[in-house]
Amino acid sequence: MSPALHLLPELADRRLPAPRASHRVVRAALLSVTAALVLVLFAGPWVHAQQSAEVGPRLSTSVTGIAAADRAAYTAVGSGDTWEEPVVLTYHDIAPDSSSVYVVTPADFEAQMQMLSLAGYQALTLAQFEDYLAGEYRPGPRSVLITFDDGTSGLWRYADRILERYGMRATSFVITGSVGTRAPYYLTWSELRRMQATGRWDLGSHTHDLHRRAEVPAPGRPAGLLAPQLDGSGEAEGASSHAARVAADLDASIAAMTEQGLPAPVAFSYPFSQSGDGTSTPADETVAGRLLHERFDLTFINAPGTATRVAPGVPEEGVVGRFEIFSDDDHRSLHEQLRAGRSDPR
Repeated sequence: MSPALHLLPELADRRLPAPRASHRVVRAALLSVTAALVLVLFAGPWVHAQQSAEVGPRLSTSVTGIAAADRAAYTAVGSGDTWEEPVVLTYHDIAPDSSSVYVVTPADFEAQMQMLSLAGYQALTLAQFEDYLAGEYRPGPRSVLITFDDGTSGLWRYADRILERYGMRATSFVITGSVGTRAPYYLTWSELRRMQATGRWDLGSHTHDLHRRAEVPAPGRPAGLLAPQLDGSGEAEGASSHAARVAADLDASIAAMTEQGLPAPVAFSYPFSQSGDGTSTPADETVAGRLLHERFDLTFINAPGTATRVAPGVPEEGVVGRFEIFSDDDHRSLHEQLRAGRSDPR
């Protein structure tokens, strides 16, 4: 038997030396690197898939044909240099199904943006509009501030590409507590971040969870939750309770934006245009108005009637009236409203 075989029993009984500390460190480092590689290889695609699932398609729409006579009329307006005060427009949703008066079809919205472009309208950013009110910026001869209430997915799916086509900007007032719910009705946070990153969109607040109606003590009919509510015993909500509830919601709306990596909103849109609509007493509106004024530079309501040209100078409590667009409005009716617009009575 060879000498090497004689050593086998001895080797089998012999204990291996304990690993050195430096070896343990190396092994731990190798395990960490291996785990990181596994995470990159497998978790990365999973995260990407999850994020992609939160972003709906941004759809292209065809150019709406506008009659030659209309195009000529719009272009003639655009060639003029007489200066006019801006008008604030408000939409709700852009979608093919226009069974609701608040839904404008992509074809109608496209024709309206096309009309604005032909007529030489400049779409203002929120910052430009604020500077205009403060007397620090003078827009072109014709200008509009385009706004949307609620934060519906039609803004990303349809409106964004149309705005891009005509070099327009818009502001979306978002119900932050509804983001990502009732899929695919409301926008997701991923879609909002992509919208904001395009440079075409400003984002404002439309409350966190007050865009609902409830029975109120005065005048005793359903109203938005900015107004005082009936408590559990059917009594009117106290002033301090009302103020605390509204303040908490507004703060939650701002926090939701910033926590998602978006700028803190500087503008607010009243749910149901509640300010001055007869569902709140002047004292109630003073409470809500004060809380809003403490948090936002501007607040917006929908002013019924013809389009109103907004005069320079920040209005009392910063409330600005808007002209609301409905499903039965087309490019001709919007053009007529803009041309017949009256000056702000302030």
